[in-house]
Amino acid sequence: MNETNTYHKDITLCFNLNDIGLRKFLSIKERKNGDLIIMPKYAEFFRRAQEKADNIVKIKQQKYSIHLSPNSKEFNVCMHNLELSDGKIIRTPHYTKTIKSNNGKLTPLFFCRSPDLSIDKYQLNSKDENNIHNLGNFDSKANTLYYGVFICSTTVKSFLSFKTGEQNYKIFKFLNFTLLIVWSFQYIPSHFSGAKIHFRSLDDQTLNDEIGSNIFKTTEGSRGLEAKQLLSYQFNELKKELLSTLIQGGEMSSSDTLFELPFSKTPYKLKIKGK
Repeated sequence: MNETNTYHKDITLCFNLNDIGLRKFLSIKERKNGDLIIMPKYAEFFRRAQEKADNIVKIKQQKYSIHLSPNSKEFNVCMHNLELSDGKIIRTPHYTKTIKSNNGKLTPLFFCRSPDLSIDKYQLNSKDENNIHNLGNFDSKANTLYYGVFICSTTVKSFLSFKTGEQNYKIFKFLNFTLLIVWSFQYIPSHFSGAKIHFRSLDDQTLNDEIGSNIFKTTEGSRGLEAKQLLSYQFNELKKELLSTLIQGGEMSSSDTLFELPFSKTPYKLKIKGK
């Protein structure tokens, strides 16, 4: 089932890669104070969007934290934390009203083109064994995984808009938050690089009055159909980014038709000769 009333504390989300076994792509932990920590499994090296991979600066850690923010009556803080091997630390705040207002809207956290999960760094370890949620099977030699993460109030009960179309979805309920994971596949082999689209807050008067800052903006969130349209748009942006990455790396010519390859709810299965 995609929707459940089961409550969770720790989750490790996986896919079963053909001929390889389970590989994790996202972990979620609920802190004792009720905050959530979301840890995507990132690529080995850092690069900015549209830049050629130079394989110099490594990603040491990447996570998103969703805070109860008890000092605010309206806002919850979503913080993106990125730590790099050159010592640089990037912290990007994102403020949302959707949780405390119980307005039924979804707040996007990030959208991702997953790196190739077949390498050893994405293997499960002993700490993951009791919290595994396998979302299905796919062949990384034939498919690229795209996924998006939304956060919303625990009062949101239905996600009907995601039941149709070329995407899958799964709901995970925690004590104070509901998490929505949406994913699709593109029929092209997974690449060693990955890419993410993050959301941050800039300039909002109500927020300025509350926390005394003029550099943040809250998000009002999106209802189901709007959230689905946002997902489609951002997946296409990530598809464009992959095309640019492959062209810059000399792995594909600009005349190739990568962008015309559609997204699919089900992964493509390679045909083996003689079978």
